[in-house]
Amino acid sequence: MGVINKIKKKFSNGISVRKLSLILSLITSLIFILTYRATVEISYQYNKHIEIIKTYFVCERAAQEIMDVSDILTENSRLYVLDGKKEYLDEYFEESNIKRNYEKALLEIKANGANISTGEIQNAVQASSQLRLREYYAMRLAADARNMDLKSYPSEITGAEISAEDAARSDDEKLTIAKNMLYDGDYVAQKNSLRSNVNQYLKTIVEKATEKNEDESKKLEEMIHLQSGFLAMLLIAIVIVFSSLIFLFIRPLDRFIKAVSNGQAVNAEGAMELRNLAETYNTMHASSDNNMKLNKELKKSNITDILTGVYNRKGFDEIKQQMKDTDKKIAFLLIDIDKFKTINDLYGHPVGDHALRIVAGTLKKFFRSNDFIFRAGGDEFAVFMTDVTEEHKDIITRKIDSINAELSCYQMFDNMLSISAGVAFSGSGYDKEVYNAADSALYESKKNGRKRCSIYKETL
Repeated sequence: MGVINKIKKKFSNGISVRKLSLILSLITSLIFILTYRATVEISYQYNKHIEIIKTYFVCERAAQEIMDVSDILTENSRLYVLDGKKEYLDEYFEESNIKRNYEKALLEIKANGANISTGEIQNAVQASSQLRLREYYAMRLAADARNMDLKSYPSEITGAEISAEDAARSDDEKLTIAKNMLYDGDYVAQKNSLRSNVNQYLKTIVEKATEKNEDESKKLEEMIHLQSGFLAMLLIAIVIVFSSLIFLFIRPLDRFIKAVSNGQAVNAEGAMELRNLAETYNTMHASSDNNMKLNKELKKSNITDILTGVYNRKGFDEIKQQMKDTDKKIAFLLIDIDKFKTINDLYGHPVGDHALRIVAGTLKKFFRSNDFIFRAGGDEFAVFMTDVTEEHKDIITRKIDSINAELSCYQMFDNMLSISAGVAFSGSGYDKEVYNAADSALYESKKNGRKRCSIYKETL
């Protein structure tokens, strides 16, 4: 029960978008990597599948080439024996020794069919070799019977030694024997042996290719299913990311903005970061409401400066006392009108009073409605800002610069109207040290040329 309560408490505080984003990013990245690996594996299996098919076709073509070359040699050797025309002999050896398609086919089989049994091909090679020796001998007998000049004949013919028995025969008998050697049962049997071994080889590579394709197809199918699963997981992760973004951030933020626009408190909902922001805003909103109520109460009492419309010294003392009894984070500003005595001396006190009203109005324009603005006396003003820290110093500095920019537009003062300000921050309300710090910062502004804002360097 204790663990369950801890979990409930953790989720009641909201889910951290930062942590959730990190977790979802890691999960999504992992799924992406797995999907990528599955895709690479699919590509690899597919390439293996294509390679098997390619190997089959190459070996099939090479095996058929062996058979085709044997048929060409048979045809030319028979024609030479029958007609005696040397052109048939030349064509025979052009195919055998120049084109060498037979040897090329064997090389292709060795290169591409290394994983396929080549016993049948070896038997086919033996049968082919026996056929060639038989063809050489038959063509040598035919050439000898016709009394051909063998000087221009290839070495395979000249090197085929005729037996003493055949040498003693007549030319007609030699031709008859030569013809029988290329047409008799032994030759046909050797030819059929060659064809049978080639066909058996083709059958073998079909079986091997089919078997391998089935294995690779199974692997490919498994990887495709795995990839589909990873893609589905990736899609789910993306949906979770967008759903989390909508329900934990976008919708709560939309309601947050509407509440702020209407000046209402914000419901703490959605992501933990938004809840923290809502709580901070609600604290500031409540403080602002309290300040505005206090402003209204002060206006009802006799603490408003008649000339300028801001709070007078009495109001300053009352708010100062309230700020002493709080632990609020505040900024306290002391503001002086630059060269105010000169303006009075040059233009008279009515113009000086008008300058005071202009400065007070400009201060009210640029400061927040829940800030407290006072005329502390003479040409000196003071401002209390609540729920601010030293992090806001640049905002306050730009605020004073904007006020001076607007004051400089009043031509009746010959661009002499400006203010100097000193700011002190406190993390625990107001005390005398805060006043002295702001006064010290105001002195720095005057010393450095006026018409500027200086910040006391330490938070009190």
